[in-house]
Amino acid sequence: MRPILTIALLLVGAQALADGHPTGPSITESFTCEYNDGKDADDLSAAVDYWNRQIDRIGSKHIDGYFAALLFPLRATIPTPGYDDFGWIGYWPNLDTMGAGLS
Repeated sequence: MRPILTIALLLVGAQALADGHPTGPSITESFTCEYNDGKDADDLSAAVDYWNRQIDRIGSKHIDGYFAALLFPLRATIPTPGYDDFGWIGYWPNLDTMGAGLS
């Protein structure tokens, strides 16, 4: 959990420096997930590709402000029972953008 928090804080700080001015509180979300039975990293990759194509088709400046990344744990054996398979971290520049992007 600590690496996800560290990355989230770095993203928030980088956005604040890039903008040069605050636009309200930024929103960072994180999730950890396990693959459904019979699914694997290839299925996840296909789902993310589909998601990205749909977001591009929508063409919303608010949704385009969203950043996300997948995180994968490093471990000796895959799968390891009791551990999640991947993590998702997402970032909205501010609450207004998030609200407009989700509506």
